[in-house]
Amino acid sequence: MTKSFLFISLFLLATMSSVWSAPGTKTTITMSIPEAVLVDTIKKSLPVQLPQTSETLKGVIAINRIDNLNLEKQILSAHLLVTGTDMQVNTQIAGHQIALKVGNVQLDFNLTARIRFDESTQTLFILPQLTELAPDGNQKSNEIGALLLSVFNGKEIPIVINKLQPIITNTGNRQLAINMHVKDIVIEPDALVLSLLPDIKAIKASK
Repeated sequence: MTKSFLFISLFLLATMSSVWSAPGTKTTITMSIPEAVLVDTIKKSLPVQLPQTSETLKGVIAINRIDNLNLEKQILSAHLLVTGTDMQVNTQIAGHQIALKVGNVQLDFNLTARIRFDESTQTLFILPQLTELAPDGNQKSNEIGALLLSVFNGKEIPIVINKLQPIITNTGNRQLAINMHVKDIVIEPDALVLSLLPDIKAIKASK
């Protein structure tokens, strides 16, 4: 999904509960995002355009609706309503490159996905598995649906996490700047859990 894929917006939420996991300078903070809050955030971020990397399938593909989101241990599932605008299928016939314009389509998919987080590059990787629902009788839609399955299934989608804005507060004659570094992101039952490493700097406030 796009670089502004629906999961990036999670890090802007200010309603999460945080707990200190260990004492010391390398203390991490655990931020748990409840499933209900995640659902509300996702709905407000839609539609989301999907990246297009296939030479066979061209057009604007977007997720317009996500229903029945469910979080389990290290896996999420949901139902997606996907639209394709100005779709075109590129193929070869008798050695000639042919572009078949199929127009606009609307598709339903079931999704299961796993995630992994690479701390060094601050990148969240999503590995989706799409399953098309029962064909709707529209051959054009069914063909596009089959191509989408081949394009996205089994291929990781990278999402670079934007640097979190620092928390700045004044304490007497000092100003504290708290920067958060994302250590890990995992899926737990009914919640998305972030491990954050705070970097606290104190600056003498100017008079």
